[in-house]
Amino acid sequence: MNRNFSFSYRIPRKITAGFLAVFLLFNTVFLNPEVASALSFSQSQSEDLILVLAQKELLEDGTNYRGLSDQYPRLGSLELEDRIKRYATDISKTNNAAQVDILSISKNQSPIQIADYLKQIYLGNSPQFPNANLLGVVLIGAIPIPRLQLEDSAEFSIYPFVDFVDPIFTYEPRSDEFVLNTENIQDPEPEIFHGVIDPGTPADLAEYLDKNHLYYDGHPDFSEIEKKIFVAEPNFAIGSLNQDLASKYANFLTLGRYLVDNKVSAELLSQVTGEEQAVPDQFA
Repeated sequence: MNRNFSFSYRIPRKITAGFLAVFLLFNTVFLNPEVASALSFSQSQSEDLILVLAQKELLEDGTNYRGLSDQYPRLGSLELEDRIKRYATDISKTNNAAQVDILSISKNQSPIQIADYLKQIYLGNSPQFPNANLLGVVLIGAIPIPRLQLEDSAEFSIYPFVDFVDPIFTYEPRSDEFVLNTENIQDPEPEIFHGVIDPGTPADLAEYLDKNHLYYDGHPDFSEIEKKIFVAEPNFAIGSLNQDLASKYANFLTLGRYLVDNKVSAELLSQVTGEEQAVPDQFA
């Protein structure tokens, strides 16, 4: 079991943070002494916390990437570690409310450990963060993502990293994976903010972080943009669903792969529509 958590960078206490795009880490019972030391911080008062989880290989990449420094010389040519520290400082200045920590995560780290560790911090059970109010996390690079077992399929999702109270996915020790909690499927409510920064290559990441910094720095090329807002009312939308049609739609999603392959029968059509219908001979 990989336990690599060797790097931590903290924004000074009076430079606090806030950013509504963030992500996660791993269980206290698995932490070694080096990790505990890296994660310790002042217990003098409760404080909001944002974690930046950065891929270990990116932090250790010593290349000075050009990024946008040719077009904007004041940026300079920096290593990715310095750019990630600059990013943490930028989001720290955005909202004077939270502590920002950068933590090094190996690509081989268990996502189950990451999810449980974040949960313990959120619930106040972490000796490393006893006074923290976890607001969210940002993932930078190839951070391991949990595998979710659905009723008839599997997929990868960050949901276990952000959903801790009455979770929609719960950990099943026997299968060592997260499974769907059908009791909470109608009203999922993640507890913390989350976000992912993973442009692909290290050079692309350097360029993205430069653009991001220029936005926070108020450069007109990146900050003077038309702002728009997207409004969503998920609770209202769920409450106004036509449950009869919703169940038929769920059947369609389950059986759609057979329809795409033209594997259609009267029985299949009946399952999709929820009623018996006459089917053309060529499809029966």
